[in-house]
Amino acid sequence: MGPNGLYLIGWDAIEQEWNRQAASKLGGHVTPERIHIVVGADIAMLNCIESGENVVNGTKETVRIRSSTVFRRENNVWKVIGHQTDQLGYMSKPK
Repeated sequence: MGPNGLYLIGWDAIEQEWNRQAASKLGGHVTPERIHIVVGADIAMLNCIESGENVVNGTKETVRIRSSTVFRRENNVWKVIGHQTDQLGYMSKPK
């Protein structure tokens, strides 16, 4: 699911991890770049690069990840069914 290598399946596991991350109260921001979306009848995929920074123990740390999110249309509402990220420390910021 995230760049830390966790592999979580099901809402209970994901909610527990989101709550753990939220409790750390990181400051900062990320902004999507290079957004690419493919939409089918009932499934869609979004790929992008997320760049920004977190503040960990008062120190700013660069965030640079590749993100892929898969959506499925259920009862005419788009729902996330998969999300995966990779750290991209080797990439330079696009010009």
